[in-house]
Amino acid sequence: PPGAPCHVYATLPEHASTSVFINAHTNDAIENIEVSYIPKASSKTEVLKRVQTSDLIKLSSFEQRGRRNVHTVLLTGLQPETRYIMNIEYNQKIQTTFEYVTLPDKSSNKDIVISTGGDIGDRKIARDMIDNALANNPDVIVVGGDIVYDDAERSCYFAWDSLLRTFSTSMLSHGKLIPLIFSVGNHDVGLNSLPSRNITLTAEKSPIYMMYFPQHTTRDSKAPTLDQRRTYHYHKIGKTVQVHLDSGYLYTFPDQIPFINEVSLKHKDYIKMANYHN
Repeated sequence: PPGAPCHVYATLPEHASTSVFINAHTNDAIENIEVSYIPKASSKTEVLKRVQTSDLIKLSSFEQRGRRNVHTVLLTGLQPETRYIMNIEYNQKIQTTFEYVTLPDKSSNKDIVISTGGDIGDRKIARDMIDNALANNPDVIVVGGDIVYDDAERSCYFAWDSLLRTFSTSMLSHGKLIPLIFSVGNHDVGLNSLPSRNITLTAEKSPIYMMYFPQHTTRDSKAPTLDQRRTYHYHKIGKTVQVHLDSGYLYTFPDQIPFINEVSLKHKDYIKMANYHN
Protein backbone atom coordinates (compact mmCIF):
# COMPACT_ATOMS: atom_id res chain seq x y z
CA PRO A 1 0.00 0.00 0.00
CA PRO A 2 1.02 3.69 -0.16
CA GLY A 3 2.90 5.05 2.81
CA ALA A 4 5.88 3.65 4.69
CA PRO A 5 7.82 0.62 3.35
CA CYS A 6 6.21 -2.73 4.11
CA HIS A 7 9.66 -4.35 4.56
CA VAL A 8 13.09 -3.00 5.47
CA TYR A 9 16.02 -5.41 5.86
CA ALA A 10 19.80 -5.50 5.56
CA THR A 11 21.97 -7.82 3.48
CA LEU A 12 25.74 -7.81 3.29
CA PRO A 13 28.31 -7.15 0.58
CA GLU A 14 31.88 -8.40 0.88
CA HIS A 15 33.16 -5.82 3.38
CA ALA A 16 30.65 -6.30 6.17
CA SER A 17 32.38 -3.97 8.63
CA THR A 18 32.20 -0.88 6.41
CA SER A 19 29.26 -1.45 4.04
CA VAL A 20 25.71 -2.76 3.94
CA PHE A 21 22.79 -3.12 1.55
CA ILE A 22 19.60 -1.52 2.90
CA ASN A 23 16.59 -3.00 1.08
CA ALA A 24 13.04 -1.65 1.17
CA HIS A 25 9.75 -2.69 -0.41
CA THR A 26 7.45 0.19 -1.28
CA ASN A 27 4.28 0.95 -3.18
CA ASP A 28 4.89 0.63 -6.91
CA ALA A 29 4.51 4.40 -7.43
CA ILE A 30 7.75 5.08 -5.51
CA GLU A 31 10.58 5.19 -8.05
CA ASN A 32 13.38 6.31 -5.76
CA ILE A 33 14.19 6.29 -2.07
CA GLU A 34 16.93 7.95 -0.05
CA VAL A 35 18.70 6.55 3.00
CA SER A 36 20.11 9.17 5.37
CA TYR A 37 22.33 8.09 8.24
CA ILE A 38 24.54 9.32 11.05
CA PRO A 39 26.46 7.62 13.90
CA LYS A 40 24.26 7.52 16.97
CA ALA A 41 27.09 8.91 19.10
CA SER A 42 27.84 11.77 16.70
CA SER A 43 28.06 15.41 17.68
CA LYS A 44 25.10 17.70 17.11
CA THR A 45 27.00 19.50 14.35
CA GLU A 46 27.61 16.36 12.24
CA VAL A 47 25.56 16.32 9.04
CA LEU A 48 23.40 13.42 7.91
CA LYS A 49 24.88 11.56 4.95
CA ARG A 50 22.48 10.68 2.15
CA VAL A 51 22.48 7.94 -0.50
CA GLN A 52 19.75 7.34 -3.09
CA THR A 53 18.53 4.09 -4.60
CA SER A 54 21.37 2.08 -6.14
CA ASP A 55 19.08 -0.47 -7.78
CA LEU A 56 15.33 -0.75 -8.38
CA ILE A 57 13.30 -3.81 -9.36
CA LYS A 58 9.68 -3.19 -10.34
CA LEU A 59 7.49 -6.21 -9.64
CA SER A 60 4.55 -5.38 -11.85
CA SER A 61 4.24 -9.03 -12.90
CA PHE A 62 2.89 -9.98 -9.46
CA GLU A 63 -0.85 -10.10 -8.93
CA GLN A 64 -2.26 -6.72 -8.00
CA ARG A 65 -2.13 -7.17 -4.21
CA GLY A 66 1.52 -8.19 -4.33
CA ARG A 67 2.89 -5.58 -6.72
CA ARG A 68 5.70 -3.46 -5.35
CA ASN A 69 9.03 -1.80 -6.01
CA VAL A 70 12.08 -3.39 -4.39
CA HIS A 71 14.78 -0.80 -3.66
CA THR A 72 18.40 -1.47 -2.76
CA VAL A 73 20.72 1.21 -1.39
CA LEU A 74 24.41 0.35 -0.97
CA LEU A 75 26.04 2.24 1.90
CA THR A 76 29.85 2.29 1.96
CA GLY A 77 32.55 4.06 3.96
CA LEU A 78 30.95 3.21 7.30
CA GLN A 79 32.95 2.76 10.49
CA PRO A 80 33.31 -0.77 11.97
CA GLU A 81 31.47 -1.61 15.19
CA THR A 82 29.42 1.57 15.05
CA ARG A 83 25.73 2.04 15.75
CA TYR A 84 24.02 4.22 13.14
CA ILE A 85 20.63 5.87 13.07
CA MET A 86 19.17 5.52 9.58
CA ASN A 87 16.11 7.01 7.88
CA ILE A 88 14.33 5.97 4.70
CA GLU A 89 12.93 9.03 2.96
CA TYR A 90 10.66 9.65 -0.03
CA ASN A 91 7.72 11.90 -0.87
CA GLN A 92 9.58 14.70 0.93
CA LYS A 93 9.42 13.07 4.37
CA ILE A 94 10.99 10.44 6.61
CA GLN A 95 9.00 7.22 6.20
CA THR A 96 10.77 5.03 8.76
CA THR A 97 13.71 5.21 11.18
CA PHE A 98 15.83 2.33 12.47
CA GLU A 99 19.25 1.53 13.92
CA TYR A 100 21.99 -0.58 12.36
CA VAL A 101 25.30 -1.72 13.89
CA THR A 102 28.23 -2.40 11.56
CA LEU A 103 30.18 -5.61 12.05
CA PRO A 104 33.74 -5.89 13.44
CA ASP A 105 36.76 -5.88 11.14
CA LYS A 106 39.86 -8.07 11.31
CA SER A 107 41.58 -5.88 13.93
CA SER A 108 38.76 -6.38 16.44
CA ASN A 109 38.85 -8.79 19.38
CA LYS A 110 35.09 -8.63 19.87
CA ASP A 111 33.25 -11.93 20.11
CA ILE A 112 30.99 -12.38 17.08
CA VAL A 113 27.67 -14.18 17.41
CA ILE A 114 26.28 -15.81 14.26
CA SER A 115 22.88 -17.47 14.36
CA THR A 116 22.84 -20.08 11.62
CA GLY A 117 20.36 -22.66 10.37
CA GLY A 118 18.26 -23.47 7.35
CA ASP A 119 15.11 -25.03 5.90
CA ILE A 120 12.87 -22.53 7.63
CA GLY A 121 9.50 -22.17 5.91
CA ASP A 122 6.61 -20.08 7.15
CA ARG A 123 5.60 -22.11 10.19
CA LYS A 124 5.09 -21.43 13.89
CA ILE A 125 8.16 -23.49 14.76
CA ALA A 126 10.19 -21.29 12.39
CA ARG A 127 8.87 -18.10 13.99
CA ASP A 128 9.74 -19.49 17.44
CA MET A 129 13.20 -20.45 16.17
CA ILE A 130 13.81 -16.91 14.90
CA ASP A 131 12.77 -15.47 18.27
CA ASN A 132 15.12 -17.88 20.06
CA ALA A 133 17.99 -17.02 17.72
CA LEU A 134 17.50 -13.29 18.26
CA ALA A 135 17.42 -13.81 22.03
CA ASN A 136 21.16 -14.53 21.74
CA ASN A 137 21.70 -11.02 20.32
CA PRO A 138 23.39 -12.18 17.09
CA ASP A 139 25.53 -9.88 14.99
CA VAL A 140 24.38 -11.62 11.82
CA ILE A 141 21.82 -14.26 10.81
CA VAL A 142 22.84 -16.93 8.29
CA VAL A 143 20.24 -19.13 6.59
CA GLY A 144 21.54 -22.05 4.54
CA GLY A 145 18.82 -22.20 1.93
CA ASP A 146 15.20 -23.38 1.54
CA ILE A 147 14.00 -20.20 3.15
CA VAL A 148 10.24 -20.19 2.47
CA TYR A 149 9.77 -23.15 0.08
CA ASP A 150 8.19 -21.05 -2.67
CA ASP A 151 9.94 -23.05 -5.44
CA ALA A 152 10.24 -19.84 -7.47
CA GLU A 153 6.45 -19.66 -7.89
CA ARG A 154 5.35 -16.04 -8.27
CA SER A 155 1.99 -16.75 -6.63
CA CYS A 156 3.83 -17.65 -3.39
CA TYR A 157 5.16 -14.13 -2.84
CA PHE A 158 3.11 -13.92 0.37
CA ALA A 159 5.34 -16.57 1.99
CA TRP A 160 8.29 -14.20 1.66
CA ASP A 161 6.15 -11.35 3.03
CA SER A 162 5.29 -13.41 6.08
CA LEU A 163 8.88 -14.41 6.80
CA LEU A 164 10.27 -10.89 6.29
CA ARG A 165 7.57 -9.58 8.60
CA THR A 166 8.62 -12.13 11.24
CA PHE A 167 12.27 -11.10 10.95
CA SER A 168 11.35 -7.40 11.12
CA THR A 169 9.09 -7.76 14.14
CA SER A 170 11.69 -9.78 16.05
CA MET A 171 14.57 -7.48 15.10
CA LEU A 172 12.74 -4.30 16.06
CA SER A 173 12.04 -5.76 19.48
CA HIS A 174 15.84 -6.10 19.86
CA GLY A 175 16.45 -2.51 18.82
CA LYS A 176 18.43 -2.90 15.60
CA LEU A 177 18.31 -4.25 12.06
CA ILE A 178 20.38 -7.47 12.00
CA PRO A 179 21.95 -8.30 8.62
CA LEU A 180 20.92 -11.45 6.77
CA ILE A 181 23.12 -13.77 4.71
CA PHE A 182 21.39 -16.46 2.64
CA SER A 183 22.79 -19.47 0.85
CA VAL A 184 20.68 -20.71 -2.04
CA GLY A 185 18.64 -23.90 -1.77
CA ASN A 186 16.73 -25.93 -4.33
CA HIS A 187 13.36 -24.71 -3.02
CA ASP A 188 14.50 -21.10 -3.43
CA VAL A 189 15.01 -21.42 -7.19
CA GLY A 190 12.71 -24.35 -8.05
CA LEU A 191 15.53 -26.57 -9.33
CA ASN A 192 17.33 -29.60 -7.97
CA SER A 193 21.10 -29.91 -8.22
CA LEU A 194 22.69 -30.03 -11.70
CA PRO A 195 19.38 -29.61 -13.59
CA SER A 196 20.92 -28.77 -17.00
CA ARG A 197 18.66 -25.71 -17.15
CA ASN A 198 19.35 -21.99 -17.12
CA ILE A 199 17.23 -19.38 -15.35
CA THR A 200 16.88 -15.93 -16.89
CA LEU A 201 17.27 -13.23 -14.25
CA THR A 202 14.60 -10.70 -15.22
CA ALA A 203 11.85 -9.07 -13.17
CA GLU A 204 9.35 -11.24 -15.11
CA LYS A 205 11.13 -14.60 -14.73
CA SER A 206 13.64 -14.52 -11.88
CA PRO A 207 13.07 -16.40 -8.60
CA ILE A 208 11.99 -14.04 -5.84
CA TYR A 209 15.11 -15.08 -3.91
CA MET A 210 17.31 -13.43 -6.54
CA MET A 211 15.27 -10.22 -6.66
CA TYR A 212 15.04 -9.56 -2.93
CA PHE A 213 18.55 -10.26 -1.64
CA PRO A 214 21.65 -8.59 -3.15
CA GLN A 215 24.68 -10.19 -1.47
CA HIS A 216 27.75 -9.04 -3.38
CA THR A 217 28.97 -6.00 -5.26
CA THR A 218 30.07 -5.75 -8.88
CA ARG A 219 33.70 -5.56 -9.99
CA ASP A 220 33.44 -1.77 -9.80
CA SER A 221 32.05 -1.93 -6.23
CA LYS A 222 28.45 -1.06 -7.06
CA ALA A 223 25.14 -2.69 -6.18
CA PRO A 224 24.45 -5.47 -8.70
CA THR A 225 21.54 -5.17 -11.09
CA LEU A 226 19.31 -8.23 -11.21
CA ASP A 227 21.06 -9.77 -14.21
CA GLN A 228 24.43 -9.38 -12.43
CA ARG A 229 23.46 -11.23 -9.27
CA ARG A 230 25.12 -14.53 -8.37
CA THR A 231 24.22 -17.29 -5.92
CA TYR A 232 27.77 -17.57 -4.58
CA HIS A 233 29.43 -14.79 -2.59
CA TYR A 234 31.66 -14.07 0.40
CA HIS A 235 31.58 -11.77 3.42
CA LYS A 236 34.42 -10.63 5.69
CA ILE A 237 33.21 -10.61 9.30
CA GLY A 238 35.89 -10.00 11.91
CA LYS A 239 38.71 -12.50 11.43
CA THR A 240 36.52 -14.80 9.33
CA VAL A 241 35.51 -15.03 5.69
CA GLN A 242 32.05 -16.51 5.26
CA VAL A 243 31.98 -18.22 1.85
CA HIS A 244 28.52 -19.05 0.50
CA LEU A 245 28.31 -21.55 -2.34
CA ASP A 246 25.67 -22.80 -4.77
CA SER A 247 25.09 -26.56 -4.47
CA GLY A 248 24.66 -26.91 -8.23
CA TYR A 249 21.33 -25.12 -8.76
CA LEU A 250 22.15 -22.04 -10.86
CA TYR A 251 25.90 -22.66 -11.09
CA THR A 252 27.81 -25.93 -11.46
CA PHE A 253 30.61 -26.94 -9.11
CA PRO A 254 33.40 -26.19 -11.66
CA ASP A 255 31.83 -22.74 -12.22
CA GLN A 256 32.74 -21.83 -8.63
CA ILE A 257 36.30 -23.18 -8.40
CA PRO A 258 37.95 -19.93 -9.61
CA PHE A 259 35.89 -17.98 -7.07
CA ILE A 260 36.90 -20.30 -4.21
CA ASN A 261 40.57 -20.14 -5.21
CA GLU A 262 40.50 -16.35 -5.55
CA VAL A 263 38.85 -15.80 -2.16
CA SER A 264 41.13 -18.31 -0.42
CA LEU A 265 44.35 -16.86 -1.83
CA LYS A 266 43.26 -13.29 -1.17
CA HIS A 267 42.44 -13.99 2.50
CA LYS A 268 45.18 -16.37 3.64
CA ASP A 269 45.20 -15.06 7.21
CA TYR A 270 41.43 -15.27 7.72
CA ILE A 271 39.45 -18.22 9.05
CA LYS A 272 37.37 -19.53 6.15
CA MET A 273 33.87 -20.87 6.84
CA ALA A 274 31.90 -22.46 4.02
CA ASN A 275 28.11 -22.31 3.94
CA TYR A 276 25.91 -24.14 1.45
CA HIS A 277 22.59 -25.89 1.33
CA ASN A 278 23.30 -29.49 0.37
